[in-house]
Amino acid sequence: MTLIVTRTSCRYSLMVTDRRVTISGVVFDPDANKNIVFGDKNAVVTIGYTGMAYIGTIPTDQWIAQTLTGLAFPEGRRGRGTVPALMTSGYEDQYFGLRVRNLRNQLNKVRPFILGRYRQEWTAGSFDLVITGFEWNHGEVRPYVAALSKPPNSDIFNLSDSDRHWYIPRGRHFPVRMYGAPTQNVTKDELRGIDNRLDSVWGDGHGTPDEVADHAEKLLAEVIQDVSVRLNVVGPDIMSILIPFPGGTEPIIRIRYIPAGRDQGVLIAGQTQIQVPVAFSPWIVSPGCIRSPTILH
Repeated sequence: MTLIVTRTSCRYSLMVTDRRVTISGVVFDPDANKNIVFGDKNAVVTIGYTGMAYIGTIPTDQWIAQTLTGLAFPEGRRGRGTVPALMTSGYEDQYFGLRVRNLRNQLNKVRPFILGRYRQEWTAGSFDLVITGFEWNHGEVRPYVAALSKPPNSDIFNLSDSDRHWYIPRGRHFPVRMYGAPTQNVTKDELRGIDNRLDSVWGDGHGTPDEVADHAEKLLAEVIQDVSVRLNVVGPDIMSILIPFPGGTEPIIRIRYIPAGRDQGVLIAGQTQIQVPVAFSPWIVSPGCIRSPTILH
């Protein structure tokens, strides 16, 4: 389980998630990744999921990346279950909307590939895959926000997205869409509280996109860390991915690891062990290059 919270407008797209993976409420893999940054011929988005951590023997984040690209990633130098840190790629150009629909179709067929002892759990549990970023067609750039969701006691995924022109500014007001998943881990009142706090400071449109996004990131991270206190399936360490409007002067994607507990690792060299600061990065998938999740120190 995990918690995903997004905030999307025509000025920026922000996804903030925790990083915890659990099995039966017990922390399973503190280094696991749940996020993907994906670039396509007409889109750049960030993707997060909440639900079962493996599709068969493949980590779910890797399965999503492979399904989106149509590629089978080679085995890494550390052997079975790993992938290379850096891969050149040549996946076929395709409109992102078609990729999302194909991803939904593949998710609807996935149950037979779940290991037998986990199939009942797959059906019984919910699964959410949240996407936010920007898409462009015919010279128009628009924010993109969608979710592929499977309710409990079902194997069927539904695609939900927004009406086409929801984001158009009204005077100095920039419409915003917020999303939280799974719904049992965050309430509408908590999301509404974030929106009200941001609107009270920036509601007249005077703040720069960076200022508003930084404040939003802080509040979304606080909500996730507050939830982690009451729910063991949600962790306090945060992954934040900010995608600015692609037509800006410096459209640089920002990936930020915000630790609340896991900020140290051990570097082993022969018989020597050295404690070092650590951070994490998600999948970064683009038409020319794919970088797998990395532990940074």
